[in-house]
Amino acid sequence: MGKEGDWIDKKVDLKKLSEKIHQFFYDDGFSEVRIDEDSHGTWFQIQARKTGALRTVVSSRKAIHVIIKGTPDKFVVSVGTGE
Repeated sequence: MGKEGDWIDKKVDLKKLSEKIHQFFYDDGFSEVRIDEDSHGTWFQIQARKTGALRTVVSSRKAIHVIIKGTPDKFVVSVGTGE
């Protein structure tokens, strides 16, 4: 299941936004967090996972995938979750 939001005329540094989301996931206890980006800075992908033996046994593994696409004045943030 995913959600998406559009932002217009906000002048947001998308790299800094991706870094703040990355740090949020680490602070929230996600054990694996990764950022990928294109060479022009027009999209960023953040993947975060909570894993562990107990989480596997009780089927509560959690994965979140965030994609930021666009420019500082017009961008879209998509969030999806899964196991």
